[in-house]
Amino acid sequence: MTIDTKHFCEPAYSVCDRLGGKSNLAKVLNLDISTLSRWCTPKDQGGTGGFVPQKYWRPILNYAKKRGTRMDLVDLSGIGLK
Repeated sequence: MTIDTKHFCEPAYSVCDRLGGKSNLAKVLNLDISTLSRWCTPKDQGGTGGFVPQKYWRPILNYAKKRGTRMDLVDLSGIGLK
């Protein structure tokens, strides 16, 4: 039996991708990479289903600004995703 470890739940996946990947963003936020992997994992597999916890929104937005990456609350919240 194989376990699919590729998780692409939005908006977490796009946030991580746009900011240099899970490893990079985990370092920036001082988190273990497994935490960011959970953000990108479906709820039925123990993840957040793409939800980025609000307590990280400000540090993520600050880092995006520092990198010159356009990102806003809509990107973090997933508003408008189907």
